[in-house]
Amino acid sequence: IGTEEIFDKFNYLAKAEGCDVIIIDPIQAGVNSSDNAAIISFMDTLLKFAKETNTCIIAISHMKKPSEDNPHAVSEYQLLGSSSINQIAFNTILISRDKMNSDPIKKSATKLQLVKCRRTGNTGEAGWLRYDHQTTMLHPTVNPYLEPTVGSVQEQERQPTQRDIVIDF
Repeated sequence: IGTEEIFDKFNYLAKAEGCDVIIIDPIQAGVNSSDNAAIISFMDTLLKFAKETNTCIIAISHMKKPSEDNPHAVSEYQLLGSSSINQIAFNTILISRDKMNSDPIKKSATKLQLVKCRRTGNTGEAGWLRYDHQTTMLHPTVNPYLEPTVGSVQEQERQPTQRDIVIDF
């Protein structure tokens, strides 16, 4: 599928179906080349489309393999493809998981980092999510790498509150 056909489908979704959120996963699927100029062109067209149709575009980009020592030590400079993906984006949220950890709590935890937010300029750690294998849902949780043990008073006191899990983008 070519870039023009992708944007034809996006236009149909936004204008004919009234979709106000479109997800492209991964963004590299929309570009027929790993050439930097092709990625920049695609991102520019994506930005213009979002502005013209008032549509939220969530563009998923995979990252280069993180360090085995700390799989959560990731940055926007590790996005696959061009740096224009981050430069053109309004917000960049990095999601990392230690999927090889032997501890099932840590293995099921996902770290969120807000590394770019044009509206507020806020950046930093944006929280943690826990994957529930029984319900297949994500739930807000605390950093599993901190010391308190599960069920301890410290753990109960550290349960996220509504204020902890709301992120103002």
